[in-house]
Amino acid sequence: MSTLQEKINEDLTSALKQRETDRYETLRLLIAAIHNRVIEKRTKSGSDKLTDEEVLEIVKREVKKRKEAIEFYDKAGRDDRSNREKIEISVISVYLPTELDIDQIKKVVREIVSPLGGLSDKDFGRVMGLVMKQLKGKADAQVVGGVVKEMISGGV
Repeated sequence: MSTLQEKINEDLTSALKQRETDRYETLRLLIAAIHNRVIEKRTKSGSDKLTDEEVLEIVKREVKKRKEAIEFYDKAGRDDRSNREKIEISVISVYLPTELDIDQIKKVVREIVSPLGGLSDKDFGRVMGLVMKQLKGKADAQVVGGVVKEMISGGV
């Protein structure tokens, strides 16, 4: 069991003891998602151990699901459900590493784009691949995509 997974399990126990219903219910859902990934991995590779990186991917995916649900519920006028999803995001996002701010992202993109020379919009995918490889888990892909697009268009 990864240390992040252990931390989530400990927090679940703590939430149960302290009768923090929202936190407890959200962590149960997160642990269920992790357990499903363990089963999937066991089926494919025979190993049921998840690394912290794999658990982090699950956490990110769960936050992303909830953000998409918030958009859907807001459009449908379901503030009650939207608020529930926001509560779940606040509980789950505790396990995410702090993301870089826009200036730090621009600096990394500039370091990667500058040596490549004259780039066009056709190079976007290649540059994104290089940038995301370096920023894996440290920045939101949509934000990075915007910065890369701006740098390529503006010609660094």
